[in-house]
Amino acid sequence: MKSPIKIIKRKLKEDSSELKTPESKRPAEPNTREMVSTVKSWIAELQQRKNAQSRSFSQLPVIAADPASQNS
Repeated sequence: MKSPIKIIKRKLKEDSSELKTPESKRPAEPNTREMVSTVKSWIAELQQRKNAQSRSFSQLPVIAADPASQNS
């Protein structure tokens, strides 16, 4: 007395869609290119500010103090 064996195969398309999260359910994250361009712009702004600051300090007059008066 043999019992019949029933083989059930899953469809590949259904399996793959169940494993992947749909686009609407994914968290909203900026893509890598956007993040890189944002960070590059921040770095460029920082460098511009540093350059502007160093230029403004270089234009300040230097006050020479008498070393003898500092010791007193």
